[in-house]
Amino acid sequence: MGLPNTDNVEVLEGSVVTGAIFIAPTTVALPTDATTALSSDYKCFGFTSDEGFSITEETSNNELRAWEGHAVVRNTRTEYSETIAFTPIECNAEVAKATWGDSYVDVDAGGNLTIRHHGQAMPAVHVVIECVPFAGAVKRYCAKAQLTERGDMTGNGQDFAGRQLSFKTLALSDGSTMVEYLAFTGDTPEPPEPTLYTITVAETTYGTVSASAEQAAEGATVSFTMTPESGYNVDGAEVQKAVGTCELSGTPEDGYTFTMPAENVTILVTFAAG
Repeated sequence: MGLPNTDNVEVLEGSVVTGAIFIAPTTVALPTDATTALSSDYKCFGFTSDEGFSITEETSNNELRAWEGHAVVRNTRTEYSETIAFTPIECNAEVAKATWGDSYVDVDAGGNLTIRHHGQAMPAVHVVIECVPFAGAVKRYCAKAQLTERGDMTGNGQDFAGRQLSFKTLALSDGSTMVEYLAFTGDTPEPPEPTLYTITVAETTYGTVSASAEQAAEGATVSFTMTPESGYNVDGAEVQKAVGTCELSGTPEDGYTFTMPAENVTILVTFAAG
């Protein structure tokens, strides 16, 4: 099996660009691998809550006991299913139809929705969850499932108003309840470009100020030097933030350095006759 490798530790993250959870009628085939593009018939749920998704197994067993001593001699499986649960947090037609059914959601020419709540059984659908377990790999969970529970909706101005949706899996043609595909793509995502913040040198008199950069990322070391006119000295120097100032290291003669915060800053230097 080889030695343990922390690079292969799974943390299932959704795709920010495409969304991670898709739904389609059962007339649309489930995918058969982790990488082939999904049919356009699969509709994306959009963003889901930061709790992600869960897959829970539910089983029921029957214990067969011997007459002598009533010891359990065999367990037989009587029921097995899996439940996929997640909370969509976008308010759109696709989420409404997946939650209440196509025939209970009307969309007018302006895109406005009319949603009729009901207690009828929901039709079976195909559910596909796409995620990234670690760099250089992609995973899909594919199932035929039926929405069996809608969670509570909270309207308190703090929590998401979306309902948690619970889909109970149904048997596929081979008797399985879900198929999981994992592909090693070898693609390592590029690290995001750091955000650059502006460094402004305030106008001053009786001397000049020169900064090492006009922009810098958070955590970068920035320096600036001060050159007073003849007969003048540096009277004061500070780097102003929206609130407070940055800590400086150095001397007026050699210049100062500071660590760039996650915001724009202004270098303010004053000169006085010496």
